[in-house]
Amino acid sequence: MNIRDSITSLKPYALGTAVGAVGIAIIGFSADWIVTTGTMNEKVQAAKVSALAQVCETNALAHWKEQGKKASALEGWDNDAREKLAKQFAPTTAKKADYQDEIVDQCDDLLRPA
Repeated sequence: MNIRDSITSLKPYALGTAVGAVGIAIIGFSADWIVTTGTMNEKVQAAKVSALAQVCETNALAHWKEQGKKASALEGWDNDAREKLAKQFAPTTAKKADYQDEIVDQCDDLLRPA
């Protein structure tokens, strides 16, 4: 057997390996089995926003009820009292954190009675 025959006999295996590697990469990224740094950072930021918005909601709602007001007064899509309450009780983040507005928005949404 010469070198040419050896190379020819290995072509199907090399082609199968290449197609398999590409297929695994496509499936892995589309199914979120492989996480990129950007995706991970987005998920971490979303978790931070969610946690801080829940703290905001708890504190704002407690303050609201301490004043003798009912949660039903926070209903409606465009409620200025709810928006002011969310801004007042949203935890402040570091200066470089650019998601303060997201915390306020999510807190505002959480304060809206279902």
